[in-house]
Amino acid sequence: MQIQKVGIIGIGRVGTAIGHRIRESGMTLSCVIDRDPDVVSEFLSSVDSMEASASDPNNLRGTDLILICVQDRHIHEVCRDLGARSLLSAHQIVLHTSGVTGKDCFAPLTGQTDRVGVMHPYFSFTQTTSSDSIRNIWYGLDVPRDIAVPVQSFVLSIGGKAFDISGIDRALYHASAVFASNYLTVIHAIARHLLVCSGVDPASVRSIIEPLMRITVENTLALPFGAALTGPLIRGDLSTVETHLEALSRWPQIHTAYQALAEAALRILDSGSSKNSDGIETGHGPFDTGISERPDRDPI
Repeated sequence: MQIQKVGIIGIGRVGTAIGHRIRESGMTLSCVIDRDPDVVSEFLSSVDSMEASASDPNNLRGTDLILICVQDRHIHEVCRDLGARSLLSAHQIVLHTSGVTGKDCFAPLTGQTDRVGVMHPYFSFTQTTSSDSIRNIWYGLDVPRDIAVPVQSFVLSIGGKAFDISGIDRALYHASAVFASNYLTVIHAIARHLLVCSGVDPASVRSIIEPLMRITVENTLALPFGAALTGPLIRGDLSTVETHLEALSRWPQIHTAYQALAEAALRILDSGSSKNSDGIETGHGPFDTGISERPDRDPI
């Protein structure tokens, strides 16, 4: 089976970006549905040759794939509605794009259990995310074997890459994405706050921080932890760390976050690391490869 016609339920940040990628790849986006008609109208007006009738749920019947791109708490409701309306046929594939929700939500879709699954984009979507920006991103797939090939082909067709997330701890998997994305934004906000409170001109703060954060991310992705980490901890300058903690005491939450991250960094450094012949980090600590060899061990 080859996926040619797709319907999307939920035209938010994820649904919009993937919807444009589907059309750009040459497949047919037959149906777009959202509880907010203004959102649908805005999407339809942004693409060529899509008529208002594309928002008719009955158009889902002719699709090869239905992508559910709604918020996690609404996925089961959407599946229940699909089942109640008898909108599915035996050949159709139904996937949701949540990272933390499993496949139990598909229970209302009786008769489709071997054609449902998860296609989670391991990526950060904002209001400005374009279809070009999601080229070459990774999608975590949890799908039955019978539909693995067409789903993987679909991911490739929209410019993505696939990896298997079946049977893994979905909560930890999704938490990793939160650390890799959301909390970087929080750290940036804290850094800006502290710079302003230190007396630096607020108008200059953003441009001052940007080069530091960019090179830090580049180094983090390119180098082993011990080589990428700079600052007082890597120098063993604990007196400076103590000075920081004293200054941060006026903001208990920031103080706690700084202390927790410092302790985590020391534990990671203490775990030791080396590189094998392929240049891949290995060692006794769980952070060297990102996967603990002793999953029962507290990673930090």
